[in-house]
Amino acid sequence: MNKNNLDAYLSNGNIILFCGMHSDSFKNDILHSTLYASLLATRAGKDQEAWWQTYTQILNRFGWTLNSREVRHLDFRAARLSSIVIECTGNALSEKEEQALLSFFSDLETLPANASAIEALIARLQANAYDSTCHIKDADSKDQLVSTAVLLTIVRSNKTLLTVQISFEAGEEITTDILNQPVLTTIKNGNSNIRLLRSSLDERQYSQFREPLINKLGNKLQTDLFHFNASPSAN
Repeated sequence: MNKNNLDAYLSNGNIILFCGMHSDSFKNDILHSTLYASLLATRAGKDQEAWWQTYTQILNRFGWTLNSREVRHLDFRAARLSSIVIECTGNALSEKEEQALLSFFSDLETLPANASAIEALIARLQANAYDSTCHIKDADSKDQLVSTAVLLTIVRSNKTLLTVQISFEAGEEITTDILNQPVLTTIKNGNSNIRLLRSSLDERQYSQFREPLINKLGNKLQTDLFHFNASPSAN
């Protein structure tokens, strides 16, 4: 997989990777529907399971075929975000897709803290955050444990999609350290912290929603959608 076969975006701070060659119209359908679903799911509050349920239900209404779901608990400590993502998705990805994913995170980690993509991702993690006792996070506190979640969608060359939500805890205020340091820990409530969805988009069904969604999103397409050019080394 070469540089031209990986295209990466941040959609409301959620990561979307296109592996392989896809048409611009198909990419836009994925980006617009996920952005809209994410914005609506955020209204459900900070509970990550409720967010996930709302997000997937909205996508299903737009013509996403939800092929399979997997929910499980994974224990980890002092882990990097990239390593957790690989552990959660590795069995479902080809070697080239895994290499592309690692290269994306490598590129992401080298960006300056004020890069638009980094700011969008950190803002999403901060917006999802609550303290370890499940009270709403106090923005002025620097010492409490912070629990949050990241969402990543991989669009494969055959147009199938793999979406994973990973909940985790970081022992410090959310900063760019989450992207490049081993600071992630399992949330200590024993609940499921990995949610995996395999799906595909019925483009014919989605066609009826295409223009209405574009109109509803309005300037969110400029303010909440960032194009990121990753440069994987896999060939």
